Amino acid sequence: MLADSDIKTPKDLEGKSIAITPGSAQFQQWPAFAKGCGINLDKIRVVSVDPAGTPPALITGQVQAMAGFAQGQVPTVEIRGGKKVRLFWYPDCGVTAVSNGIVVHNDFLKEEPELIRSFVAASVRGFLYGRAHPDEMVAAVKTFSPTVEPAIVLREAQLSWENWVTPNTVGKPLGWMSDKDWARTVEVLKAYGGVTTPLEASQLYTNDFVPTGNEFLPPAADAKKT
Repeated sequence: MLADSDIKTPKDLEGKSIAITPGSAQFQQWPAFAKGCGINLDKIRVVSVDPAGTPPALITGQVQAMAGFAQGQVPTVEIRGGKKVRLFWYPDCGVTAVSNGIVVHNDFLKEEPELIRSFVAASVRGFLYGRAHPDEMVAAVKTFSPTVEPAIVLREAQLSWENWVTPNTVGKPLGWMSDKDWARTVEVLKAYGGVTTPLEASQLYTNDFVPTGNEFLPPAADAKKT
């Protein structure tokens, strides 16, 4: 929501309208967010809007709130719309969902373990180098995507840095994943994501290829304090 909104807590969403893209992760997890924060869904008007239309709907006052990926939507509202925002994070209402990662086919894991190990290490080094050298990072993105706005790229990265360490991964190398986080993700998928087949967290991830050493630790300031 906009920073000058009278929505100070999630409960204040009652009586308001919120833009959500049908079928999106936020749409599927919206009931979980509401349950975790004790919100009465019957008192909130959900407006179906496509991803590109949600920031303008908020900026122009068509809705009082919007649900979306912070990294993708907040920079648009702040920089293109010239508005300050206030955020409610889904995890603050008990919704844990693991997000981006490197996905590998099981057969490839067996066939090329050293290649995967090297690729993961190089990826983590790149992420951390970009964290330490944001100007270079933005320039690199601009090189491969000439139409991007540098200010938005930087803000997207800043929001990512705020969320790439969870309370359960503090002190671990970037990319190391917690069984607790994955177990809660599976619970959310089963309850709200339509997953009906037997599924265990251990089937979905491995830390075997995550590099070790202090050089792979994210800055302590990036640990999320919730």
